[in-house]
Amino acid sequence: MTISKRTVRIQEIARPVSERAPSDCNYPVYAVTKYDGMVPSKEYFRKQIHSRDVEGYKIVARGQFAYATIHLDEGSIGILDSAENCIISPMYTVFEVNTDVIHPQYLIRLLKSPGRSASTL
Repeated sequence: MTISKRTVRIQEIARPVSERAPSDCNYPVYAVTKYDGMVPSKEYFRKQIHSRDVEGYKIVARGQFAYATIHLDEGSIGILDSAENCIISPMYTVFEVNTDVIHPQYLIRLLKSPGRSASTL
């Protein structure tokens, strides 16, 4: 059996998502962490550090990814798998993958593996 390797640009398998929360949104606020991925913000920080006004926060749906745009090199990326929806700070970037091409759980493991670049796979 021959296993072939193919390098693809992330843009070939993913697309950005930018749905924004209204001021009365009641989704839980999450944080994106280096080691724990996407987690409820209040559980991670043990207090509320996010704004009380969540209007403009980004909505993330189950299976979508988020990363801290300014900290991606540190590995702060996660996939939402513990809730149907959440909201995160507007400083994060959200994207989803084409599940006909790649399984989201495979991609997160690949992105978290040593020696990977977020711009190419």
